[in-house]
Amino acid sequence: MHMAVWGVDRAKFRTCDSTGFCKRFRSNTAKAPLGASYFVTPSSLQIQPDKGLLSAHIEGPAASPELMLQVAYYTSGSVRVRITEGSEPRWEPSDVILASGTEPGSFEILSEADDERIPTVLRSSSPTDCIKLGMQGNSVLAIHSNPIKFELYTNDVLQIAANDRDLMHFEWKQNAQGNAVNG
Repeated sequence: MHMAVWGVDRAKFRTCDSTGFCKRFRSNTAKAPLGASYFVTPSSLQIQPDKGLLSAHIEGPAASPELMLQVAYYTSGSVRVRITEGSEPRWEPSDVILASGTEPGSFEILSEADDERIPTVLRSSSPTDCIKLGMQGNSVLAIHSNPIKFELYTNDVLQIAANDRDLMHFEWKQNAQGNAVNG
């Protein structure tokens, strides 16, 4: 005897056609649709290497509200990059990230003096264009400021990149006229 059982209510799943963000930005050819890339404001940079923390303001298109960048490095070897609105925080699930893996670690800010740890492709970049954070082992997190981009290297090999093609879009709270809403 063969019996099929469905344990998922497919009517509750949303498709790209049913969400505004996805419909507007799904195209692979979409690049900076609002006329500007996002970038780190250099004067806002705050780094606490002994606590494994980096924060800064991010600027974007003219209508974009203030965005906050938070980078946290943990003793487990993981890195958490968060970009949030500077105004009222949005809901976030509290049970997704386990507390056991979030013990603050420390990193080093790498300079040209630490040339052997800096990945080959990053050696010619200036400290104002790219912040290089040395982490445990041979890992380096590169934070490019304009446009904003994150690259994680291990042993001079790129492991993962975020916003590599400058396709970042942040859907901020808006009123019916498309203006940013604070709170």
